Amino acid sequence: MCLTDAQLEDEIEHVVAAEHLSISGRDVYFLITPDGLGSCTDGNSSSCALGGSVSGYCGYHSETDAGILYAIIPYNAVPGHCQSSNPRPNSSPADPTISTISHEHNEMVTDPGGNAWIDRRGNEDGDLCLTSFGPALGGRGATAWNETVHGGHFFLQQEWSNADNGCEPRARPDALWFASDRAGGRARAVSFLAHGLDPEGHMLAFQWFFGDGRVSSGRRVAHTFRVAGAYRVVLRSTDSWGNWTFAVRTVRIPGL
Repeated sequence: MCLTDAQLEDEIEHVVAAEHLSISGRDVYFLITPDGLGSCTDGNSSSCALGGSVSGYCGYHSETDAGILYAIIPYNAVPGHCQSSNPRPNSSPADPTISTISHEHNEMVTDPGGNAWIDRRGNEDGDLCLTSFGPALGGRGATAWNETVHGGHFFLQQEWSNADNGCEPRARPDALWFASDRAGGRARAVSFLAHGLDPEGHMLAFQWFFGDGRVSSGRRVAHTFRVAGAYRVVLRSTDSWGNWTFAVRTVRIPGL
């Protein structure tokens, strides 16, 4: 089955209207087609992406007459198609699709209407770094990753930098850890201190989840556990770019 761009636009407009979603230059919508569903720019076009096929484009973005910014992302997890041979740090067919989403999203920011950031050859900035991924930051082989977003690991292409006139990684990951110690000699009272490093900015907030249903915030906190046991304490930091990073530790509280 193959749908035209006009049909896909109709579906996007229907969902936006039915769900009362906003329309502005700050809102973008992605339609990701399943395996076996193709899309073409028009009914007679040879410019198609047949989901589940090695032929066709990897994705594109456009704008409806109503001003809705959208991108179409065909099924990318087919050997030999688009970025399907890239590492999959989440061991999921969604991994290559996420990289294509990253590509189109960046271009929707720099060239939303197809008349802004384009070079003399007709390339948008994402096209210039399509095969540039930089060094892996973690993992090996098929599970390597080069980007951390909200605590998750992904393998994404680099993006063009006008300042450096070349492809650059999006951001180096934040480092986060914490120390804990008994507070005031009380067996179930524990003090926590967060430590972090943000190479691209600074950390704005720290939120603690103590594993007993209670939470707190701040770089330095104290918490009293009411019952002995092992608690999975999670620290989440938010940096100046809005990214999240997590640190996790098991804290064991002895009986009285």
